[in-house]
Amino acid sequence: MRIFTAVVPSGKRVVLKKHRLVDDRSRKNALTELRLLYKFSGEPGVINVESYFVQQDSELPCEALFLQLPYFELGDLKAFSD
Repeated sequence: MRIFTAVVPSGKRVVLKKHRLVDDRSRKNALTELRLLYKFSGEPGVINVESYFVQQDSELPCEALFLQLPYFELGDLKAFSD
């Protein structure tokens, strides 16, 4: 799994979370996360998935699932725990 920022065509900054779908287990885990995030969207403490897509991985011969999440200007949780 990788997490990075991106800018979508509208100019909005977002976070992309990339899951490599290399086998049945990784595919199941990624889809379970996606389902749970949608199921609990709107609940306190749960980040909302704005979009998702699957495309060919650029580094490995497999597909990758990308979750598009909101970008928060104040940084990540690690910054608040230090």
